[in-house]
Amino acid sequence: MGDRGVVGPMVFLPVLSCWEEDTYAYYDDPDARAEQSRRQGEAMLRRAEEMLSWKPDFLFVGNSGMMLFNPPPIFRQLGLEWLQKVTKLAKDYGVPTHLHCCGTEAALVEIAANETDLNCIEPLEVPPMGDCVLSEIKRKFGKKIALKGNLHTTETMLMGSPQQVEDACKRAIDDAGEGGGFILSTGDQTPRDTPEENIRIMQRVAETHGRY
Repeated sequence: MGDRGVVGPMVFLPVLSCWEEDTYAYYDDPDARAEQSRRQGEAMLRRAEEMLSWKPDFLFVGNSGMMLFNPPPIFRQLGLEWLQKVTKLAKDYGVPTHLHCCGTEAALVEIAANETDLNCIEPLEVPPMGDCVLSEIKRKFGKKIALKGNLHTTETMLMGSPQQVEDACKRAIDDAGEGGGFILSTGDQTPRDTPEENIRIMQRVAETHGRY
């Protein structure tokens, strides 16, 4: 792809999934579930090291809705060690790391910024889908970690008017762009049937309003 795109292979943290059987297993026998996470984490690191040897543009760490099923105490028990290890491994390879966690994410931003070598976190969804206020996240952690997001997936990108999209893009840049370290993006995804004009407007605002 050269300079026409970026490549970021993906690994997953060994945390509780969305399946109820996984939650029952954790509460029925937490030690056994912790051991399962250890084995999964070691396998994830082996996979990450192979991917990092390819010298990708970044390493993507993706666990959709992770904090919905892993509140901070559980995440600290099952996932934090492995986030620390994989971000440190990538740092040693000189490859940036980028984490996706849709839904509630404010607590994860704080943990990642203060306790790991993670470089970038997304999508910082707004309430009620998430719990992130972009201006507050920027003020607290913007000097420690790059931020990506947080245009509302449905209300703004899918159903919003071109003017609403433009206003939301400018507001996000105003909230998080100062000093750099912000990537304007959708809050989770670009839905199917999103008007092309809305996507073009997001691009245009990023190129004009986002200049420093």
